[in-house]
Amino acid sequence: MTVQQVYDEHVTQLSIVEIQKLFIMIEQYLNNTSKQQKCYAWTDIAGTAPYPMFGEDAQAWVSRTRQEDTEIRESQWSMYR
Repeated sequence: MTVQQVYDEHVTQLSIVEIQKLFIMIEQYLNNTSKQQKCYAWTDIAGTAPYPMFGEDAQAWVSRTRQEDTEIRESQWSMYR
């Protein structure tokens, strides 16, 4: 059953007070669940990917994409000259 089906079949049948109670229950559930899940910082995963990750040095990638962007811009500018 999808969330939309639950809403259509059940939530729309509730009174405003019941919907408010349901909202509070869901909010409490989410607060408790999020406290149980560990939150990671970027520093926790730093260095876990192999180098080079996609087979290309990071600086080489930056240089290549900048050159490609420059070529695209120059070709666009040439249309207006």
